[in-house]
Amino acid sequence: MILAATLLFALLSPGILLTLPPVGKKVFMSGKTSLLAVVVHAVVFYLVMKYRSSIPLLNSVEGFQIGTGLNQICLVEGRKRDCEKGLECTQTSGMVFLCKKKAEASCEKDSDCSSNYCNNKKCENLKVVGLNQICGRGIACGADLDCLIHPSNKNINRCKKKEGATCNDNNDCDFYPNGYIKCMTHSKLGKKCRRP
Repeated sequence: MILAATLLFALLSPGILLTLPPVGKKVFMSGKTSLLAVVVHAVVFYLVMKYRSSIPLLNSVEGFQIGTGLNQICLVEGRKRDCEKGLECTQTSGMVFLCKKKAEASCEKDSDCSSNYCNNKKCENLKVVGLNQICGRGIACGADLDCLIHPSNKNINRCKKKEGATCNDNNDCDFYPNGYIKCMTHSKLGKKCRRP
């Protein structure tokens, strides 16, 4: 939506496509502007953004689509819309809410699913695992853990603690390109994952 709004803002800038009220004799692509033209164009831009769902051509552009179908915006001006059957209004990134497929629904790609995981054409919820557990496709690490590829065995991903996290032994800590981050004792901070 940000890209579409930016493009619209550029096209509605005075002097680019048109200038209202005109500066000189040209209305279209004059390349000129005035303070009054800036104010008029700002009002037009505001009205276009406010009523974008009612503008036939604009509401079909991805990022401006407001509706109840898959990947359409379902939260507008603080009001949630009910998505079509089998879809739920899900926060995707930042403050953007889109209609996404529920778990077990058929899917084509991860972005169709509210759980962001399309496995064998079915939406699945991410399984969350703990420290030293295998992670990767469809399996996420719990809080304060990273899913890391083992430096010597690229087929094994494991959940490890980040550098600076409290630890019990070296096996708890992250890998790094040349080996492990060690679980080292600090006189005031206790045992922490640190580079040797």
